[in-house]
Amino acid sequence: MGRVQTGLEVLAAKPELVGGRRWALLANQAAVTAELEPARRVLAAAGIGPLVRLFAPEHGLDGVAQDMEAVGDARDPLTGAQVRSLYGRDAESLAPAPRALADLEVVAVDPPH
Repeated sequence: MGRVQTGLEVLAAKPELVGGRRWALLANQAAVTAELEPARRVLAAAGIGPLVRLFAPEHGLDGVAQDMEAVGDARDPLTGAQVRSLYGRDAESLAPAPRALADLEVVAVDPPH
């Protein structure tokens, strides 16, 4: 029996599944390959299409923010993509605003581990 592939591995190997669409990734620092490469770097390099945005949950994209600390938006140094925080100072900040989704065609989500 063969090894089960993760969604990250499948998408990186078959970028045509997204087919050049404008996409975003919702993930944190735990989204890595078996070789511990960050998912955002692997997918951005796979030629999937334009990586428009990264959505970062609690503790930020790299998991360095303290518990209950509001995290602001930024630019990702690995990909150059805009990072939109989903953890701010109020309940509205816990979900992406409609304008943050309006220019996207695909949102890939790495589930919590």
